[in-house]
Amino acid sequence: MVPNSAADVKALGGKEQIMDLHERGWIMYNGADIQKEREPMRFTNRDFPDDPNFDPAAAGYRQLKEPVSMTRAGQIILPCLFVMVLAVQLVAWATGFDFTLAFTLRGMLWWIVAAVVNTLLHEFAHTLAYPGGPFSERVVYSMSMRSKVFCAHYLGDMGRGRTLFALLAPYIIITPICLGLLFLFPACRFWYSLATLNAIASCVDALNFLMVMRHAPRNAVLRNHGPHTYWREGTAPDSLGM
Repeated sequence: MVPNSAADVKALGGKEQIMDLHERGWIMYNGADIQKEREPMRFTNRDFPDDPNFDPAAAGYRQLKEPVSMTRAGQIILPCLFVMVLAVQLVAWATGFDFTLAFTLRGMLWWIVAAVVNTLLHEFAHTLAYPGGPFSERVVYSMSMRSKVFCAHYLGDMGRGRTLFALLAPYIIITPICLGLLFLFPACRFWYSLATLNAIASCVDALNFLMVMRHAPRNAVLRNHGPHTYWREGTAPDSLGM
């Protein structure tokens, strides 16, 4: 049955059936009417794209708890930054990399190249963990001219396990590859710069990882909407059981 009105929703006879439709690509309007979800834009210049058809409250979602202030967020991010960057430096030291190479004039140029490459690779690594991969119709790439930040967003439901994996994907995929290549080519400044910048960029992902770990139950289904993350209890089809 394809619901098109409040009467059709009532005929379905229960919230579980309504939420099942939601998981399969149907969404609720005003807690009653349901219509087919439109295919989102693939590219946007907004900082935080959202699905105009998604109403968290009507669909039974709750906002994930976030740090109460930038100060509190910084108190969590800084230890993550220290640990993640230190891990890269220790491995680079073990490969025999000469750190002075990274701070010559030529080394500085490689930092600039690595910053551009990391911006693209970091977000691409996130999309590898999204349901359907980087070319899914639910993946939206945003490049804000105001904030000068490039991001990849998934406008759909993800299980808790997949969400956690997607958040740390850049660090656990890109960093080991860069350090492995640095081991093979210990005089290459680019791989060291890329690994270090990716670790720095991953510290905010680590903050979100900790928020999901602490405040979303194991059976949570999570969804991004604008600058916030929402969750409800249930089982997503893509759940990794974490």
